[in-house]
Amino acid sequence: MLPSSEFQIHAVDCQPVHGGATRSQTTVVVVTRGTGKFEGSKQRDINQNVILTAQASPGNTAWEIARGCFRFQNRAR
Repeated sequence: MLPSSEFQIHAVDCQPVHGGATRSQTTVVVVTRGTGKFEGSKQRDINQNVILTAQASPGNTAWEIARGCFRFQNRAR
């Protein structure tokens, strides 16, 4: 069983990706920053980057996670 956890998001940024880099597929990059803590551990800074691509069908657009990266950051001393 996984330990309980608590996460807080402090900032979110979202930017479109130029169509020349994605063969004209609608794509955005989402960057988040915050803090996270697992039961029995100290709170740590976190960063998560996600690339989303639009998957369009007639009358509907769904967003798919094409890539993602989650990291705990150690604070500089």
